[in-house]
Order: sequence, then C-alpha cells, then structure tokens
Amino acid sequence: MAHNERITTNVIEALERQRPHHVLMASSSCVYDDNGPDTISELPLFEGSPERVNKGYGWAKRFLEQKATLLAEETGLPVTIVRPFNIYGERYRWVGKYSQAIPMLVKRIMDGENPVVVWGSGNQRRSYIHAHDCARMMMGLVEIGYTAGPVNIGTQETISMRDLVALICEVARVNPELSFDRSK
Repeated sequence: MAHNERITTNVIEALERQRPHHVLMASSSCVYDDNGPDTISELPLFEGSPERVNKGYGWAKRFLEQKATLLAEETGLPVTIVRPFNIYGERYRWVGKYSQAIPMLVKRIMDGENPVVVWGSGNQRRSYIHAHDCARMMMGLVEIGYTAGPVNIGTQETISMRDLVALICEVARVNPELSFDRSK
C-alpha cells in the first residue's frame, strides 16, 4: 500500500506544480466491497472495505479520489474521476502476478494447465469492458468537461468466472478440469 500511496502523493504534487487544463484521474472498481450487487452505481465510498484480494490497492484508489477531489476544490482545477471495471484488450500483459483474469485464464488454458486454477468460487460475477471502449468513454467525459463526481466505466452485462472459463475453453477447444481457489 505504501507504494501506491507514494504514487498518489507524487501525482497530486505534480498536478499542483504544473496545473494542467484538465485532469483525468483513473481510479478503479477495486474501491468497491466484494459483497456488492452485480452492477454497481457510483456509491459513496468508505462504506465497507475494498475487495479483499486488492484491499491495499482499493484503499489507495479511495485515497486518490479524495485527494483529487480536494485538489479540485482548493485550486479550481477541473478533475474527472473514473472507476473502470475489468479492462481487457489484445495488448494486455499476459503474465505476471498482476495479470488480470481474462489474460491469466487464457494463458493457463493455452498452456495446457490441468486442472485450471480459478480464483474464488467461480460464482462471482464481473463486468468487462474492452480497452478501446473504455478509452472512448474517458475521452468523452474529458471533452464535455465532466467533473460532477466519479463515473463507473463498465457494462451492465456481467459474467460469472465459471462461465468465463467455459467460454475461453470453448474457443480454445479444450476441456480441462477446474479447481477453485476460494482463498483468493
């Protein structure tokens, strides 16, 4: 968490010095609690803890939103805050401990892992948005000068992790066993 907090502080300090015309602040859907509904409205924060797996990151993003809001109030700097949900795209990083669900699962399945380890129960539902669509929405908000509070960027459509794995397996034409790691 200290690493994320340093990044937040450095960004806010740079904005105070440079004073750009408009700031797009990327927060995250990780600010929300694990036990929320499938689709989430822009709720006030600090109700419950951020999602368990990314708790430190989620708190850092909550602090970022608060600091950006204070910066806007104190300086008049227009700030647009967005909370993107699970972004995917063809240029996404496929490996490493910070890989997101879609690239991580595709890699595991294409590497022939059997069983394929899926984090959680498999029943948790997620909203996914393509990187191009997310970028278009972000640019649109900046272009219209939106500054009225955080905006969720995602879709109303959700998919369970179990169904996501089944879809990837269908496209890859494989049928591995699945193992669910409920500690994640």
